[in-house]
Amino acid sequence: MICILVVWLHLRARVSRSTANKVLKAIQFILSATLHLIELALFSAGFNVKFSDIDIPRDVRTAYRLHCIEPEIIRTACCPKCFSLIPRPIPWRCQWKASPRSQPCNTELWKVQNTQKGLKWVPRCLFSTQSFDSWLSFFLSRQVIEKALDETFRQQTNCPQAPFGADMYDIHDSPGWKDLFRFSQSPYRLIFGIYVDWFNPYTNKIAGM
Repeated sequence: MICILVVWLHLRARVSRSTANKVLKAIQFILSATLHLIELALFSAGFNVKFSDIDIPRDVRTAYRLHCIEPEIIRTACCPKCFSLIPRPIPWRCQWKASPRSQPCNTELWKVQNTQKGLKWVPRCLFSTQSFDSWLSFFLSRQVIEKALDETFRQQTNCPQAPFGADMYDIHDSPGWKDLFRFSQSPYRLIFGIYVDWFNPYTNKIAGM
C-alpha cells in the first residue's frame, strides 16, 4: 500500500522522483519508530515482543518494478550513425550497407560505461519499443476502454446503416466504416491501424521546408 501511494504521488500528483524517494524514507522512519515504541510499551508491561523490520523500497523505481507497473520494454541495439537495428549477437562495428556493392557503415557499436560494479561494455545506442502483448493487456484493463468498446459494438450492431450522401456526424456513421465490422461478433474483435502524423510527401510549405 505504501508503494502504491508513492507511485500515485509520482504519477498523478506529479511529485519529483527525489521527493517520492524522501516520502519513502520518511514513512520507513515513521513505521520503524512506531514499532519500536510499541515494543518498549509491551516490554514494560511484561511482554517480550519483537517486530520484524518492514522493508520499504528506497527508490520509487523499485516500487514500480515490484508492482509490475512499468511497461515491458524491448531494447534493441541500434547504430548511432545509420540507425539500422542490430540483432544479437551484436558485432563491434555496424555491417549495414546501402547497397551490396557499397562500403559497410563500420560505426562502432560498443562503448565503455562506468557502473556501480566497475567499467562495463554496453551498446552505444538502443532502440526501445514496448511489448505489444503487455500494452494490449494494460489497454484492455482500463474501464474507460472497456466501456468504449461495448458502446462502439452496440452502435455498430443496432444502428441502421446510413445511405451514401446522407449527413454524417461521426466516423461511425460512415458506411465504409460499418463494412469493417461485418465480421465482428464481439466488442473485443479489435482492428488496429498505423497512423503517422509527421509524414508530409509534399513538404511542409508553412515552415518553408
